[in-house]
Order: sequence, then structure tokens, then C-alpha cells
Amino acid sequence: MNSGHPFAVIVACLAAGCSNTAQPASTMDLLQQGDVKVCIAPEVEDTVRRMILPKNVDTSGYTVSFSETTLEGFDKGVTKAACNANVWVSGPEGEVVPRTPFDFVIKPSAQDTSTFIVTVTGTGAITAQIATTIGDAGLVREEAKEQEAQNSALTALVKDGWLTGRWVEVSKGSNACYEGPYVDFERNHHLEGGGRWKLAGLQLSLITPSSSVNETITSADVSSFTSETADGTATNFRRCTRDDMAEPAGPYRDDEDAGEAASNAPAEGGA
Repeated sequence: MNSGHPFAVIVACLAAGCSNTAQPASTMDLLQQGDVKVCIAPEVEDTVRRMILPKNVDTSGYTVSFSETTLEGFDKGVTKAACNANVWVSGPEGEVVPRTPFDFVIKPSAQDTSTFIVTVTGTGAITAQIATTIGDAGLVREEAKEQEAQNSALTALVKDGWLTGRWVEVSKGSNACYEGPYVDFERNHHLEGGGRWKLAGLQLSLITPSSSVNETITSADVSSFTSETADGTATNFRRCTRDDMAEPAGPYRDDEDAGEAASNAPAEGGA
């Protein structure tokens, strides 16, 4: 077969791995040519992303995007491309950093001229903002977990049996448990003096013929609780013990003491 025959050329090309598809230019090719596309080369953008994202926090849920990228200048003497772009950062919270312009330079490495180095300016504030946002979000998540744990413990305590009994506001005097004002939560969900009470989760309702009060129990232990009304007014209550509810006896005086006190009293009209 004549080696110049088209079939022979095709066979030879297949054996040698010939292809009509041109290989894409590498980042270093674009840099050496001063091609504007070096500013948007995937390797360059990935490098800039790593430089912008903070190193000491988990940034897996955050995306760094670029737009309006331009080649501002090219120095053939040192093969250096100066670029400008807008960068913005989004995360689970939405947009973390709005579109912000920054400059970056691409140049060959002195240690290995087959690789490039990228330096950026104007991104320090962006990195700090991302770190702050991620830190704040983490704090919010931790606080939410802590609050959820507290609510779970609170819900486990706040039951009908726990509330049953007599309670008084902490701000009232020490005699309030027998003198009043106090609230008696009776076992049948009745209120002493008329009305009913209802406990649904942490929501406490007091229903009387003349009024209806709805409050949320925000904290509690075995012998105290705090409730808040819809307008945020908080009231602290304490549980009354048997001793608290017992009216103290007056000072003891027997008949002999009473007679002596009467004989020592001055006569009416006396000096």
C-alpha cells in the first residue's frame, strides 16, 4: 500500500493518537501569551478562592463567585498579568459579602517557572467578614441547641402535678402564703375562689369569670417558676410549703400574766 494514500495516513494517525481537537491552553500558556483569559483561568480562580476564604473556620457551605473580570495590564518583561474583578460570597445565611472589587496579579514562580503565583489586594476585609459571619452563625446554632436542651428539660418538669399547690409572687411579703394574695392550683384544674387553670406545654392559662390570662413559663425548678405575658412582663413565683401556709400563733399569755398586766395598768383619769 502506498504510504501516501489517505487510508495509510488515517491508519498512521490512529496509531499515533492524532486528533483534530486542539488541547486547551494551560494557565501558564495564557500567562506567557498575555491572554485576557488568564484572569479567569479555573486554576487562578480556585487559588483566589482559597486565599479569600478564612483558614480557621469551616467554609464548606460558602461559595466565592467572580464577575466583571478584566485584564488591566500585562508586563511582557516579567510576564506579569494584572487583573481586576468583583467578588461576592454567599452562604447558608444568604449573601455574606456583596459584590466588592479587588485586584490580583498573576506571575511565574521564581522557584519553578512552570507554575504561577497569585497575589491579591483588597480582600482582607472580605476574609474578616466571612469569618465573622461564620462565627456568628455558629454561635447562633450553639445558642439554639442550648435553648432547645433547656426547653426540653423545662417541658419535662412543667406538668400538672408539679404546678398543683399554692404559689405566691416572690415580690410579696413573707406572710403572703396565708394572708394572700396567692394562687391555689387545685388538682381538678379549679382555682380557689372560682375559675380554672390549664397547662399546655409551657403555656399557662388562668380563666376566671371576669378575666383570662395567658402566660408562658420561661424557667422553673421544683419550688419556683418565672412566667411571661405576651408583652414581655415577667413574674417570679415561689411555692408555698405547709409551714408557710400555717398562720403563726400570737404571743402566749396565761391568766396570771393577764391579771398582772391589768393590775399594773394606770387607773383611768389617774396621774
